[in-house]
Amino acid sequence: MKKKILFICLHNSARSQMAEGYLRARYGDRFEAFSCGTEITTVHPAAIAVMKDIGVDISGHTSKLIDEFYDSPIDVVVTVCDRNKVFCPFFPGNYEEIHFSFPDPSEFTGTDEEILAGFRNIRHEITSWIDRTFGEIDIIERIRSQKIQEQTNRKLSVLNNLTIREIQTLIHSLRGYQQIVQETVKDPSLRSVIEKESETLQKIDMILKFAHAHRDLGFKKPGWHNANLVFLMAISHLDFLRIQRTILLDGLEIFADPMLEQVFQTLADNTLTHGKTATEVKVWFKLGTESLILYYEDNGIGIPEVKKNEIFSHDLRNKKSIELFLVREILELTGISIQETGVPGKGVRFEITVPKGKYRISKTDPQNNPG
Repeated sequence: MKKKILFICLHNSARSQMAEGYLRARYGDRFEAFSCGTEITTVHPAAIAVMKDIGVDISGHTSKLIDEFYDSPIDVVVTVCDRNKVFCPFFPGNYEEIHFSFPDPSEFTGTDEEILAGFRNIRHEITSWIDRTFGEIDIIERIRSQKIQEQTNRKLSVLNNLTIREIQTLIHSLRGYQQIVQETVKDPSLRSVIEKESETLQKIDMILKFAHAHRDLGFKKPGWHNANLVFLMAISHLDFLRIQRTILLDGLEIFADPMLEQVFQTLADNTLTHGKTATEVKVWFKLGTESLILYYEDNGIGIPEVKKNEIFSHDLRNKKSIELFLVREILELTGISIQETGVPGKGVRFEITVPKGKYRISKTDPQNNPG
């Protein structure tokens, strides 16, 4: 029996319509596809046009209300609205649920050709995602397996947090005992042993902080993140008011781990802590043929050539390298890389290379390509 798949977005005019049409045309032998929304509108002409380009005819589709399906036996509900901007509609019932955020193409502006180009990008994202998701034979079993894995990850996260907290409590107690011993022991040879114990405790504490920072790495699903918003959230945790900022990230979204904010926060904190003379920061991006490069630059003292290969190392004795090691690990989860190419004495220049398919630009903005 064919599985019934229902695509939902707000207007049921573009994203859900394109998804319904493509799933029916490509995998109609295994799935029945439907779509709906919370408002009755019309199918967007641009959606019809770009689907026709790939041989899928949705000109006969109509916009449908979500309540028309309340009594229908649906196996999988797929919400395709952009959760960064709106709340997705709720669908009651017993079913498997999938969400994947796509920008609303009906908000695109510009010439007719620019709008069509935007619709083609969204169409490509939707069809590629459907191929990855529904190309497998048993989608229901895969969804259930993912849920089991997510539950396991949540339990492991709780266990990790409890373990780290307990060890940190014990370290605090040991330091208290050490303080008492230091105040009573006068023998220089014994005091040197106590100092070595203190150094060992400091190293253990640093390892725990490193483990704590990693606790959520890879536990949550990657998703699309508004780069401009994430960067502003990252520096909101820092005393960044004295730094002049030029942020040219409007419209850029990156498919990354939810810890992307930690990446930007670490880079900004690096400017405050190690930049010393830094007074300015510039964050911008440049499009290439197969990738996008996001640049983070400051005008601080930079990084010496001999240390450029060390800054991303897994050195628990070096707080800076631990943090940048974590940055690299976060980005690599979705195929993104980072390197430092600044000129020593003139400031850092971190280049974050985002491969094709892992970035999207929701609107055309000439400021976005200052390079």
